[in-house]
Amino acid sequence: MYMNDRQRLSAYRESLRVAWAYTDYNDWPVKYNAVMHLFAKDFSREFISDLTELLERGVTVGQLAAAFSNPARIYRIINTVIYGMKQDRVPLVKQRKYVLLLLDIVKEMKYGSEFNESGQNIILSPDQLERLTERLEFEAADPEASRKIQRFCGLIWAYTEASFFRAHDLTKELHGPYRKQAGFSNLIVRQYLNLNAKDIWKDIRMLPFGSITVYADYSESLEVSIDAYNHLYLHKGNYINDLMKYHVEADGAMLRAEELDSLFPLITDTIESVHRRVADMDWREIAKIYAQIYWYRKKPLKDLLDRDWKVPETVIRNIEHGEMNSKFLGCMSKEEIDMLVSTII
Repeated sequence: MYMNDRQRLSAYRESLRVAWAYTDYNDWPVKYNAVMHLFAKDFSREFISDLTELLERGVTVGQLAAAFSNPARIYRIINTVIYGMKQDRVPLVKQRKYVLLLLDIVKEMKYGSEFNESGQNIILSPDQLERLTERLEFEAADPEASRKIQRFCGLIWAYTEASFFRAHDLTKELHGPYRKQAGFSNLIVRQYLNLNAKDIWKDIRMLPFGSITVYADYSESLEVSIDAYNHLYLHKGNYINDLMKYHVEADGAMLRAEELDSLFPLITDTIESVHRRVADMDWREIAKIYAQIYWYRKKPLKDLLDRDWKVPETVIRNIEHGEMNSKFLGCMSKEEIDMLVSTII
């Protein structure tokens, strides 16, 4: 369905209302809202500066989309960019211009709507789904394999959350469900990205893969939805009992279900290592890692500019001399979320 600019901005606001109601909690390792003021404005300024320079050089929306590769990585950045523009008193018309541009980049990466209003995150076109069936070798699911696949998805989720804290977009893109297309009944694709996170955890043993993708086709009795922030909601059914067939690959090479066994100890060890490391940090050290993760989120812009992506020293000093905002440690009420959303764009 075609939307004009006003409708797109309204749909964006509504998507935040849904996602924030789901995720606003006092989370590990420290609540992001309580430390974001120490670096988010600088992040936004640099993001807009880099993006503006690239546009002036003639870089297209398509090239920007290809650099970021998965839509969640842009979508979940947008609000932080807005925050910084508001702090810098950027005129509202210019704020809206940049938000619409970022939504254009998201849309470039997706066959379906950028807002997932239907509860589906549709990245692949029907033609791409057809090519999947030609390329991938699916295995029929039995109870043992189904349990193993679901255990793996749970463990790799925990691994990605440990590696990049709340930066879900850097490490995961969940898409589908693709229903009754290309021989699939109810396909959900789980992409796990940036798995070898040595830029953040240099001396912790990480998985040897850049990415792992799990293609899981379920029976129609499984009902799920995916919001615009890429959260997966289970409404009906069971991921184990309803799994019909699957394919797992790491960096493009197929992994059999039995091969996953060898990865479980490494995944568990990495999660425990990161948690032990974080447990020995004070909140400022944790905030510095948050800042590293945020600058890594926009690394594709620096790559296009052929510049270093690392956090500026001025930001590090802000964190070292700043204070946590304790009033944001608690969870927002529905009314507070509604009020906050109503002020955006």
